[in-house]
Amino acid sequence: MLHKLKNARRLLAFVLVLVMAAAFAVPVQAASVGDFTDVPSGAWYYDAVSFAASKGLFTGTTATTFSPNGTMTRGMFIAVLGRYAGVDPDVWRTGVVNASAVYLRSGPGTDYSALTILSGGTAVTLTGRSGDWYKVSYGTQSGYMKAEYVTPRYHAFSDVDYGAYYAGYAIWGYETGIVDGMGSADVYAPSRNVTREQICKLLIGYAAFAGLTLPDSGDAVSFTDASQISSWAVEGVTAMQRAGVVVGEQNGTGYAFRPKSSATRAEAATIFRRFDGAAVPAETGGDSGESGESGESGGDNGGTTPSCPTASRSNRTRSGPASSSIRVRTPTRSAP
Repeated sequence: MLHKLKNARRLLAFVLVLVMAAAFAVPVQAASVGDFTDVPSGAWYYDAVSFAASKGLFTGTTATTFSPNGTMTRGMFIAVLGRYAGVDPDVWRTGVVNASAVYLRSGPGTDYSALTILSGGTAVTLTGRSGDWYKVSYGTQSGYMKAEYVTPRYHAFSDVDYGAYYAGYAIWGYETGIVDGMGSADVYAPSRNVTREQICKLLIGYAAFAGLTLPDSGDAVSFTDASQISSWAVEGVTAMQRAGVVVGEQNGTGYAFRPKSSATRAEAATIFRRFDGAAVPAETGGDSGESGESGESGGDNGGTTPSCPTASRSNRTRSGPASSSIRVRTPTRSAP
């Protein structure tokens, strides 16, 4: 009877693992815009999607669809920004064994078989959590360890599962000062739609962190809905507008920015293409960062994807740039 109960528990755990894997699975990466059947060559966003696909920034919603009118979630956006930066997400999901000798088990429980024994100080990659157990990978092996015996190296939001495709990127964003969370350093809200003003805030934070300068191409436009832009987003929206990264939507005799509107995937791809063409490395400067979101439609231009700077949140001074010309320290860069 005990043997049957153990088998039933293991079967249930296996089913749960399959369900979690399906929840966090990411569609196959499209090699080019031609793989997407829902992106016609005459669409205003065609070149932007082509840029995003060729740079490996976006995955499709399926292997053959891009869903240009679908909304971007905060999880999607930070993943795209991390890929643009050349981030290795596994680096930010690492943990360290904090006990002298710990079993790596085949399942989340002491009745599962031991795969190997890991000594104190051993680095593992956190890939999920099941109750009081972390799912981890070590070399070619994957298994479970009691959570109390593993210390994560970096801060993880309470609502970001280590197994989610965006997890490592969200942790990177927090640790580097680009993301602050939604009202709390402990909450990221990855499934919430990213807004247009949030994207501007994220991009100006990334530019400051990465040591990039944005051109100041002219006076700030007074959007017809400027009063709706959050105070924390004004600087980012102004900088992106002056740099030509966002232009707004014609509304009578003026232009509306729609700061609280969700950005579509086509708009986000266009924003990244424009940002890539506008941002250039700065020679000197200070430093800054924050969280954010936004979207856009229309034309754009291309450029080169920068590699990922590495830095710790603890050694960054956080102050907003004075204008759309962002100058910050040039960090050490590592290859994507």
